[in-house]
Amino acid sequence: MALSAVRQRRSEASDPSPSQSYTKLDKPQQSEEKDGKGLGWLFPFLALGFLRYMSATSNIIHDCDEVFNYWEPLHYLLYKTGFQTWEYSSQYALRSYLYLLFHEIVGRPASWLFSEDKVRVFYAVRFLLGLLSVLTDTVLVVALSRKYGKRLATYALAMLCLTSGCFFASTSK
Repeated sequence: MALSAVRQRRSEASDPSPSQSYTKLDKPQQSEEKDGKGLGWLFPFLALGFLRYMSATSNIIHDCDEVFNYWEPLHYLLYKTGFQTWEYSSQYALRSYLYLLFHEIVGRPASWLFSEDKVRVFYAVRFLLGLLSVLTDTVLVVALSRKYGKRLATYALAMLCLTSGCFFASTSK
């Protein structure tokens, strides 16, 4: 007493008329004049540059590790005086001076230029960090604009400008 089910094929669909079918080729093209090529370099660079300048000049040092792990060893490299933490001592050698040598590239000429005023050397290094942040963030925004469009790039630029983490971290070591 086996049940046998007979399957029937659907009838072949009639050939759709060209007016009813829709393909990707039929999609209307967006004009490049309307959408543009994306965000240019100038606006993100100026917006981020202004905010990173504000960060470099008004931002405080939020963590004591920034002082003892970066500013003091940099001070030692520039002026041959400064405290040494155990991470940099030759006995433990947990930290490398390589990262600090990149900061010394800016700090050394600034220390020659502002020999009497070490605070200006501090701000010169902070301005360099802010400038590097501006350049990399601008490249990111422009690349997002070219790849995904102006809307996403504008959102990314807004987040880079408005988030407190970017404000604090862009000019800190």
